[in-house]
Amino acid sequence: MVRLILGLAGLSLADDEKMAWAVSLRFEGQPFHLHDWKNSSWTIRWSPDDDGGDQRAERLVRRIRNAAHEVDKVLQHHFRSDVDVERVYLHSTYGKISNVYWLFRERVDETAIEIEQRPEASDADHWTTQFEHELKRQLDSRERLAIDGYAMVGFYYSGLESLFDVIYALSEERPCSFSEFAAMTWAEKFKAPFNITDPPVKKHYDELLDLKRQFRDPILHGLGKELRFLLPVPDLGLVPLSYENLTRSVHYTPSIADDVWVRRAASAFDAFDGWLRETEPYQYALMFAEAGFPVPLIEQRADCIRASMTSVDDFAAWIEAEHRGAQYLRDRYQ
Repeated sequence: MVRLILGLAGLSLADDEKMAWAVSLRFEGQPFHLHDWKNSSWTIRWSPDDDGGDQRAERLVRRIRNAAHEVDKVLQHHFRSDVDVERVYLHSTYGKISNVYWLFRERVDETAIEIEQRPEASDADHWTTQFEHELKRQLDSRERLAIDGYAMVGFYYSGLESLFDVIYALSEERPCSFSEFAAMTWAEKFKAPFNITDPPVKKHYDELLDLKRQFRDPILHGLGKELRFLLPVPDLGLVPLSYENLTRSVHYTPSIADDVWVRRAASAFDAFDGWLRETEPYQYALMFAEAGFPVPLIEQRADCIRASMTSVDDFAAWIEAEHRGAQYLRDRYQ
């Protein structure tokens, strides 16, 4: 239809126009038309006179997918040499992870406000009834805050892992190869770009590491290891390996008590994010991560990006220009 309308108007499609990305072929003796649309979608059309067109099209799709699978294996083998010498970019994940973090963070904040609010008492209710209602409301709210908080904390630390990759890639002096960096522990990755002998940095490091070890890791790793062991003792029943765990470990505290951990974590996250946004060069890495661009391990590209880090306003303008260029390419070719 597009070609027909343009033809009537005396126009034609350019070779690089996405509407022109189509191919006609014969499969099992019948004509088919494959058209590549936007967002990686395809359409396959066939003659209405072909009674077996549906089944034939399904076989054609399988044939194309099998061929594409073989091509993909060849390309992976070909590109592996580029990966080995780190002549690659990293897919940006920070924005996706951060969006989920903020979804749960907003829930936590809303519930925290709800907990502090005191509903108006009803004269018709006895004070004991009012007390029971308020107690139930408090317990339900605190449990909901803790449950949303588990997800909030987990996604924040996932986002930090992605941010560490950006900071590494944009560092003027990378401490090691990326494969070595990727194999580091969380603590080692933190220490690679940050000077923890600086008192403010040390304070953030200690708090984030303690939250990770005491709260995030046990929850996200299934509340396992020795802390979960219960030993049968005659006349007493089951007792924990260490009684200190009953009060210190999230293994044994009820969810309503974990809201204290969640509030502490939210405060620590805000403090560290605020410090990042005010401190060079990490503020630029955070801006780059939030922009969602592929993360360059290629030194020349990293050098070009660093050259734009002359001020927050200059870098924001560079990001906006990059977004416009990327949008032009998406509009034209996807």
